[in-house]
Amino acid sequence: MIPVCRKIIMRKICLLFLFLFTHSMFSQDIVSSSTEIRTCIDETQCSSINNYGYLFFDESKNEFYLKIDFFRPTTTSPTEDWLTDLWDTSFYFKAHFENNDFPSPSNYNSKTYRVNGQMLLNRVWHNQTIDMTIFTSENTLLDPARGGSAYDIYRVNFSMSFSPKDFKIDERPYHLKNPVFIFVTFGKINLLKKGMEWMVGEAYDHE
Repeated sequence: MIPVCRKIIMRKICLLFLFLFTHSMFSQDIVSSSTEIRTCIDETQCSSINNYGYLFFDESKNEFYLKIDFFRPTTTSPTEDWLTDLWDTSFYFKAHFENNDFPSPSNYNSKTYRVNGQMLLNRVWHNQTIDMTIFTSENTLLDPARGGSAYDIYRVNFSMSFSPKDFKIDERPYHLKNPVFIFVTFGKINLLKKGMEWMVGEAYDHE
């Protein structure tokens, strides 16, 4: 029992250092987006985790990415324990999106798109289709501190859900069976420049 406990403790320490390092790197130039994850172990044990996601757009490949790190330094609900079952706590969504499809940069202009993409979690890829709304407003101005990216004027809303079975999480010790829901609200798009490919991990080269 003691060796097992030591292994779990060391894993949590490593994840904590990885979280702090990643947070430090992202906080320099990359803006996060409000992201909510909801799920239930059963009908009575439900939780909503407020976390930060990161949205990227690669102009050279016309690829849209969402990255979420499900890692939490502490857990406050039994439903969050399933995160310790994951091989990798990073979640990715990747989809092709043409640069020319962004709505025109006028006030309150919005458009909803049906986007076919793929999710990556627990070393497993799974197809996913979402309805993504991209909009502008008079309050979304270019931010010179971020290099004045043309994508600073846009905000993004979308949601998705998946079954734990899709990623073989249901087979792990905590046996999560209920769907996991992800909500991104007023998401901010970061331009994925050359040299930043590592920020979207394995999703960058996956076809």
